Amino acid sequence: MSRLTREEVVAVFREIIDVGIGAGDEDVLERDITLLEQGIPCPYVSDLLFWPDKYVEAGDDPNDLGPERLAELAMRHRPIEMGP
Repeated sequence: MSRLTREEVVAVFREIIDVGIGAGDEDVLERDITLLEQGIPCPYVSDLLFWPDKYVEAGDDPNDLGPERLAELAMRHRPIEMGP
């Protein structure tokens, strides 16, 4: 898996927001979500876009998350490391 940098993740979320979920180019949306799913270890990255209220913290407006905040929420996930 090729890791995306924070800047790359922000750029992908920005493109998704600019294209518009449900109102934009579905091919671009699918490509961008796949890029995020393969580039960061967050198992709920698409849920952040479609059901953000499940993942936001107090003080966040789930209907008004910018690309920087989406990237922060997605990149804070750390997979559980299993021992030998």
